[in-house]
Amino acid sequence: MKKLNGKGPGRRSMRRLILYAMSFCILLFLIVGLAGLYFLSNSYYAEFAENQNELLESYYHYIDKCMEDATRTSLRIIASEAVQQGLHDIMTSSGTKLAQAKTDLHDAVVASVAEVSGYGYIRSVIVSDCHGAIYSFGGIPQNARLQEAIQQLIEQTDDSGKGKWFALDWEGQPYLVLGRAIRETKNLSLNLLGYEMILVQFERLARQAEPADSAFADSLETYLDGTRFYRGPQCPEESVGLDVGAAWKILSLNGTRYFVSSASFLDGRLTLVSYVNYSRLTSLLQDAGRNLLFLFLLLILFSAAFFQLVTKRVFRHLEMLTEAVKTAPAGDFRVTLSPDILQAEDEVGILAKQFQHLMNQIDDLIHRELEGKLQAARARCRMLQAQIHPHFLYNTLETIYALSERGGNREVSRITMSLSRLVRASFRDSMYATLEQEISLVREYLAIYRIRFGSRLSAKIDYDPDDDGLPLPRMTLQPLVENSVRYGLMKKLDHGVIRLRVRHTGGLLKISLFDNGIGFSPEQLEIYNHLQPDDGLNMHGYRNVVFRLIYTYGDRASYRLRSREGQWTNLSLTIPDRLPDASLPEGEGNDVQSAARG
Repeated sequence: MKKLNGKGPGRRSMRRLILYAMSFCILLFLIVGLAGLYFLSNSYYAEFAENQNELLESYYHYIDKCMEDATRTSLRIIASEAVQQGLHDIMTSSGTKLAQAKTDLHDAVVASVAEVSGYGYIRSVIVSDCHGAIYSFGGIPQNARLQEAIQQLIEQTDDSGKGKWFALDWEGQPYLVLGRAIRETKNLSLNLLGYEMILVQFERLARQAEPADSAFADSLETYLDGTRFYRGPQCPEESVGLDVGAAWKILSLNGTRYFVSSASFLDGRLTLVSYVNYSRLTSLLQDAGRNLLFLFLLLILFSAAFFQLVTKRVFRHLEMLTEAVKTAPAGDFRVTLSPDILQAEDEVGILAKQFQHLMNQIDDLIHRELEGKLQAARARCRMLQAQIHPHFLYNTLETIYALSERGGNREVSRITMSLSRLVRASFRDSMYATLEQEISLVREYLAIYRIRFGSRLSAKIDYDPDDDGLPLPRMTLQPLVENSVRYGLMKKLDHGVIRLRVRHTGGLLKISLFDNGIGFSPEQLEIYNHLQPDDGLNMHGYRNVVFRLIYTYGDRASYRLRSREGQWTNLSLTIPDRLPDASLPEGEGNDVQSAARG
């Protein structure tokens, strides 16, 4: 008996492999963590860009409202009969009447604007005749350069009366200008009388339109028809223009990084571009990312150290168990492991206990097998000795047969000969027979009972002689026929009939046994169709045959008993047409199987 303590060369290949896998997982976790931070920052930027777009839309909605207010003012002016009459008088008068017409026009414009007053961002309302001569400047002093700029916008205004917005930068102040032609509506003549220009002071409008972030307008650029006309004080001097190319970008302008987002409105004519200082935006995100990365690395280092401490003890026990397994094939199966590993409560300790128990069981089984072989040898000797007794019985039956023949008693001689054949068949060593041999036994048995019953017993055997060589377990058919006679026909007073039919089809033997005996009740049928090994029922031959077929063929064997009480009984058996190889005794020359294979 060996005592194994785990000493010897260490088996560290598995441990090294696991350490490599752990290192790979740590590296993978690190890459995943960095990728997660990257996607988190991108998600943060995308969310911030979405927030910026919402601010831009809110900002534009206020601008759009102001532009609608200016549009209503414009429509009010061009619809004023006094304004239209003043322009008409200017074009058709001279001298003192012309001066009066200009005064009337100015008063009419002032009156129209007063009716829609309250818009502090409307800086001026300019009205000109159809030749471009300006007669009203509103709150902006008259200036030749301004007059020239206004006349250029008048030239771009649609004469149909449809309003159009322009951008105007005047003395460093950005203006949105709404231009519209004035046509005579009196008598529906629609003659062109002049033009109106409404100047909206954009910077003042922007201050009133600021969203929650008070610095929003200071970092905003505004473009109309591709021309920038407003730039907040916080915007970089180097403008990105309209070439943002996406919902947002991070760009370096004038040595400073900016988070740039843009949105377009008015069918793409009006574009708003927002600049946010990138360092201010990402300072909090960078601090959170550094802290998260530090905690992540700390967790990985702690996990690696803990893994090293835990696996060291586990692999020490595993190495001890490995040494024990290495010694097992040497032939000494009874081993005793070190108490250190047997007392361990982990999986290796459980495996060690089971391994020691298993090896000791193997050692016991080996000794039992040797003892079993000795027992088998003794049993074979007893079997050879027992063969003397059936030979004595055979010789005695043959003597009775000879005496019956000599005395002329034919019935006794026939019964004796049939009984001799039955006994000889039942004492044969082989467990299997051919279908032909089984049919012969049935015929011998029926021959005995025909002598006893005479004409009261009719029997018919139906099978194909080509199937004579098919194999099946010995003593399968005769016990079934005997059951039919004993439990079915012997208690019947009138004529008894037995029909045995065997069919070979689809790789199966289908056996059907019919008798017109007293039958079974439904309760008895239920029991006989669901046999149990220890049910204590009669019909031992039937039970014996059924269980031998199940043990031989397994699930491929089936049986069914049908009956009508007092009238008839029919038994159906189905078995394969060849014997399973596992059922043949080792070393037995099986001529039956060979005959079946053909």
